[in-house]
Amino acid sequence: MNERLESLDGIRALAAIGIVASHVLGNLHLDLPRNFLFDVLIPFGANYVFLFMIISALSMCCGYYQKFKDRQVDLNTFYKRRYSRIWPFFALLVLIDLVVSFSASSAIEAFADLTLLFGFLPNPDIQVIGMGWFLGLIFVFYTIFPFFVFMINDKKRAWFSFAVSIAMCVFASSYFSRPELVVRAVGKWNILYSMPMFVCGGILFLYLKDLKKLSSRWQIPLVLAVLASILFFCTGQQNSFAKLALFAFWVVFAIADSGRGAKWTLLNNKIMAYISGISMEIYLCHMMIFRAVEKTNILNGVGSGVVRYILYFVVTLIGAAVFSHVVKMDLFPLLAKVKERIIK
Repeated sequence: MNERLESLDGIRALAAIGIVASHVLGNLHLDLPRNFLFDVLIPFGANYVFLFMIISALSMCCGYYQKFKDRQVDLNTFYKRRYSRIWPFFALLVLIDLVVSFSASSAIEAFADLTLLFGFLPNPDIQVIGMGWFLGLIFVFYTIFPFFVFMINDKKRAWFSFAVSIAMCVFASSYFSRPELVVRAVGKWNILYSMPMFVCGGILFLYLKDLKKLSSRWQIPLVLAVLASILFFCTGQQNSFAKLALFAFWVVFAIADSGRGAKWTLLNNKIMAYISGISMEIYLCHMMIFRAVEKTNILNGVGSGVVRYILYFVVTLIGAAVFSHVVKMDLFPLLAKVKERIIK
């Protein structure tokens, strides 16, 4: 079943923008107002990586769940596509980082990055493209996806797997994070810690037909998503499972919104679709763009703390989008054409 849920593009795009906003704020030392926006809402954007996990699992299931169950997938093609989607852009960033700050340790870390298998390391604290930890985690998920299909073979088993994954997440971050067992506590970069997010995406897929029926009453999931957001931020209970529940409500609304048939919605429009198409690239390169802007010092004397933050955020986001577009849409297709001519 190849489902196209257009409003997921909007969720993915907003998540990428939120992550950029959070990281820019966290890396600037500015005199900013102490309020909900700068103390809570923007910093919370760093957690949108968990939202990416739910969306990634849901999207993968839409494209491959039934094919794996029906044994219609060629594993060679499947994994080649995973590499071709992720590796070229990430490899370019790794090489840039390696050239800028070369050392023996960075060369080893770059090698690990280029395999895309560093997520299997027990303590993958890699500084070369530090944002790449998410790719390491996602590639572990891709690697075990056939087993993931087994985990959510039906609704009953999926809920059982969800319960087991929550238990393993708790044990991984407590019992198995003892100093004598690990260098640092198990966290989001570990597949067992993050598995509840992926399984949540799988469960949403299994209920996709039912959730799409909400499109005629899309106001209901919208209200529930808004109420869940208010409750989440008002209670201050921002543990991993509260985030999981919050993001699940958001994705349910996006699923309902996808079936509305409206030509333009906040989540389903050409702008969101465009940003979503390069969201992974924006995520990977935005800190490189931020550091480049920071080193130029061109914004340091501009405006107050709030104005300077806004300028840094806008310039970083636009710069990351431009870089991502040029590399993905222009440079790589050009290199592919050159390669074809050489082969011929």
